[in-house]
Amino acid sequence: QYRNRQVFTTHPKQLEDQQLLVVERSNSTDTIISILNFSKQVQAYSIGVDKNEWIKIIDSAAAEWNGPGEIAPASIKTGTIVLQPESIVLYQS
Repeated sequence: QYRNRQVFTTHPKQLEDQQLLVVERSNSTDTIISILNFSKQVQAYSIGVDKNEWIKIIDSAAAEWNGPGEIAPASIKTGTIVLQPESIVLYQS
């Protein structure tokens, strides 16, 4: 009954100086990265060089969630993701 169960790997990382929590969760086909900004300031998180493109799937700063407006990029391969204060973004690769 458990043969088709997917195995997930989870890697949390806390960046106390920025008040960021980054959680990467992956299985054999997909990876999700969640970046949570607990500070009251805009914060930046650097994505290392990746062979895959990261596509944003949710940004709590978006107007549809009554947020102040999105500043995180819609997609990114390498570089910096900038987050609004007290917000969360999720990317899928």
